[in-house]
Amino acid sequence: LSYLGITTYEDLLRHIPFRYEDYSRASSIADLASTTSDMDTQNSLISHTYPACVATLIRFHSTSTRRGMTMQLATFQDDTGHIDCVWFNQPYLRNILRTGKKYFIAGSLNSFKGKPVMNPTLCELFTSENIDQFARVVPVYELTKGISSKLIREKIRYILDNHLDELESRLPAHI
Repeated sequence: LSYLGITTYEDLLRHIPFRYEDYSRASSIADLASTTSDMDTQNSLISHTYPACVATLIRFHSTSTRRGMTMQLATFQDDTGHIDCVWFNQPYLRNILRTGKKYFIAGSLNSFKGKPVMNPTLCELFTSENIDQFARVVPVYELTKGISSKLIREKIRYILDNHLDELESRLPAHI
């Protein structure tokens, strides 16, 4: 974080997102086909609005393409149906994603052979403890190698939950 000029809690809280992504349109898999991913032209801070759902991973595998890339394929299922998800050159996913677990997935929808396919921009484990982190507008931060927006969001949440009273307020007392 020091590479980004972040050395204190206050620095981290002042590290402003450069855009936001809207994952608030969560629905069932059956209803995903009727939603779209849009560039948000009404609000310059929200760059995209993505369709999203909570579903269980039922299948995952990685394969190589003819061009030497790797392709990760996953099938997610909820009570209304299933959807295939595709990532390119993300081999670390095989160490993270676990069949039988629920995930919050969001991303752009495409069609392949007449079936909807999602290219996820977000795929995170969904538990009762982290339910409030999903189906919302998410900040996206300037990053450096090894630091994700998710990590920055987690650190900011930790500061707000545990150390807010230690930070000096810069607002005048009359406000």
